[in-house]
Amino acid sequence: MKKYCTMNKNKAFIFLQVIIISFLFISLTLFIQILLNSRFNLYKTDVKTQESFQDYDFLDEIIKQEFKNIEEKINNREIKDVTEYITLSKDEEKLFLIDDYNKRISFGGYKLLEDEKGKNYYSYLKDKIKGMYKPKVNVHFVKGIKIVDKVYSIFATVEYEIGSSREPDTLYNGVLTRMWIKENV
Repeated sequence: MKKYCTMNKNKAFIFLQVIIISFLFISLTLFIQILLNSRFNLYKTDVKTQESFQDYDFLDEIIKQEFKNIEEKINNREIKDVTEYITLSKDEEKLFLIDDYNKRISFGGYKLLEDEKGKNYYSYLKDKIKGMYKPKVNVHFVKGIKIVDKVYSIFATVEYEIGSSREPDTLYNGVLTRMWIKENV
């Protein structure tokens, strides 16, 4: 009888060991699966991030090229500063003061962002200034460029100081405050 009891204890002990080893094996398998899945997700995220950085690098190159164009115009004494390239027409008139829509293209190919055909931009800007309490106003410009099959827009914001008469023709000291690029989708 003692031998039978010892045999049952051994069988129970072996059964318990098999259960523990099976549990450890299943746990290890699940842990490895979770680890591999997270590594794969990290890889996918890395690939997406890398593609995004390539897009940003490309867009950054476009902005750098635009500044090279501006720098070249300044060095050739065609313009005095960046704002002239963006905000003045070839006749050295401020774009927002020009009545004829077709002539509202700057020296660098920029147009007024909120511009529409036939819109009196002078009046629009006058109303905008009238409702403001700040001594400065932002005027937004946009330039469309096409590279291969994609169309991009270069945006520029120029901040002007408002003259004492609060009229658009008295805006002065234009400063380029922002410049960015976006792919037109």
